[in-house]
Amino acid sequence: MRDHAGKRKIVPFARDYGATDLEGAYAIQAAYVKKLDATHGRRVGYKIGLTSKRMQEMCGVDHPNSGVVFESRLHKSGVTLSLSKLVHLGIEFECCARLGTSLPPRTRPYHMDEVAAAVDAVCPAFEVIDDRNSDYPLDLLSLVADNSWNEGNVLGHPFEPLRWLANNLSARGETLKKGEIVLTGSWVTTRFPKAGEHYKYTIEGVGSVEIYLAA
Repeated sequence: MRDHAGKRKIVPFARDYGATDLEGAYAIQAAYVKKLDATHGRRVGYKIGLTSKRMQEMCGVDHPNSGVVFESRLHKSGVTLSLSKLVHLGIEFECCARLGTSLPPRTRPYHMDEVAAAVDAVCPAFEVIDDRNSDYPLDLLSLVADNSWNEGNVLGHPFEPLRWLANNLSARGETLKKGEIVLTGSWVTTRFPKAGEHYKYTIEGVGSVEIYLAA
């Protein structure tokens, strides 16, 4: 939290706090998220990152990762965001899914048809990220522990990352709850906008979303 407050770039830290694998990194994330609850409101869903082969190869993994989205960080289309609030604000172009049915923990994995049936709405969405001018390649454990850069290239189908998330949460004894939203991964290259720019993103047959950037 001190690094976020000080707007310092992310450096490998997860192992210093005892994380030797992803399970440990997600445990750190959970503790960090718990501290954010008081200032950022309730959890409204999740973001999924590293959904492209290129990004996975850069981090030396073969799977996505996830972070929590908070109520205070959820904005309506047409919002104006200030670049000065973050170190290096980026926007990613995604498909957002909303759950109409909860997917609780269970012993067998969820299949695509079950996950698709649980979704009751989809829309285009921007995920706002802040890479804080961090050095690449990224340290995966620290990225996960840091809540996967959420401030906000899909594997074949936008519900495929959603299936991965449901099964990953299930394995950790957690429920993907009815009403929660899931940002399923970036479809195109991340943009790092300048003040005064305006972006409109449309998924044909689904809808559009807009964002304005100020200094």
